[in-house]
Amino acid sequence: MKKILLLAAVSAIVLAGCAAAPDKDADINSFEECAAAGYPIMESYPEQCMTDSGRSFTNEKQAPVIPPENPEGKSCEDLCGDGVCQEIVCMAIGCPCPETPENCPADCAK
Repeated sequence: MKKILLLAAVSAIVLAGCAAAPDKDADINSFEECAAAGYPIMESYPEQCMTDSGRSFTNEKQAPVIPPENPEGKSCEDLCGDGVCQEIVCMAIGCPCPETPENCPADCAK
């Protein structure tokens, strides 16, 4: 019986301590404030900072990545005529340009 009472008392103290604990990151409202407080910065683009309570802030000052263009003014590679209809492609630099029966009938004839 003493063990049950002791366990109940310890549980009540722990719960009371958790309920009374102030939210130490409640005053953080921006990426800069989050980073200055020492919270981890995620390796993402754009950068994000996350507090202990799970709130995240995005670095709005990070410049957008603009892929370099090839000489024809495209960031994708034109593979029309290679015998493969590239209907679904990646969106990174050097990926094939999307092909359809209209823009590449040689590869996408139905």
